[in-house]
Amino acid sequence: MTLLRTKPLLRNGYPAGSLSEPSMNVLEREDAWVLELAAPGLEKEDFELEVAEGRLHIRAKKDMAPGEQETFLRREFGGYDFEKTFRLSEKVEAEGISASYEAGILRLTLPKAENAKPRKVDIQ
Repeated sequence: MTLLRTKPLLRNGYPAGSLSEPSMNVLEREDAWVLELAAPGLEKEDFELEVAEGRLHIRAKKDMAPGEQETFLRREFGGYDFEKTFRLSEKVEAEGISASYEAGILRLTLPKAENAKPRKVDIQ
């Protein structure tokens, strides 16, 4: 799995400085790889996940516009807009990819294909 492209996190239409994209962890388990993206303040409906042509696309967008009766006097955070694209290797079982979102963490599980899992070899 290779990170191909990332579109920076934008706040109010401008890059968000040192927080230009969500922080990410990549974990390896015996049967899968797990991607964790820190994206607090979003809802699961704000994400769009797509697997196509051997790539995993992760997009999130949320507009945080003021209400009708509100005007910002100071605005240090606002909407979010980011995108990451990964190339999936043949070692990932693309049909089995799953995702969950809880407590500001988007967690994707990418199961390993059988040929990528470790196995014991018996000596004859």
